[in-house]
Amino acid sequence: MNFRSLIVIVSLLVCTESTCVFPGNFWSSGIDSWYDSHKGTLNFTSTTLAGWQVWTIGSFTFTCDSTDQTNYVLRSEEFTYLGLNLEAFLCLRMTQQSSTKYTYDTPTSE
Repeated sequence: MNFRSLIVIVSLLVCTESTCVFPGNFWSSGIDSWYDSHKGTLNFTSTTLAGWQVWTIGSFTFTCDSTDQTNYVLRSEEFTYLGLNLEAFLCLRMTQQSSTKYTYDTPTSE
């Protein structure tokens, strides 16, 4: 099932030609820090999210690859784990509650 999910994400990234940009109030002052009650401080620019902890490997910067303005697919920089060159993908579904508050979840197929 995880393999199918990966194929869907890769197909989505290949077929999407639009630029992926986070909402303006996330980054309008250059780099904005947002507090997440679970992840701590997350830093946004127009196209990146920094500070997201991945497993026990470390904190990564993710680049926004595609969006429909609600669902965002992000990709990490390449990293090496157990001798393998890998990239992590993150899917976020964001809902604006106010100009200073968003909620998000990480949708899965399970």
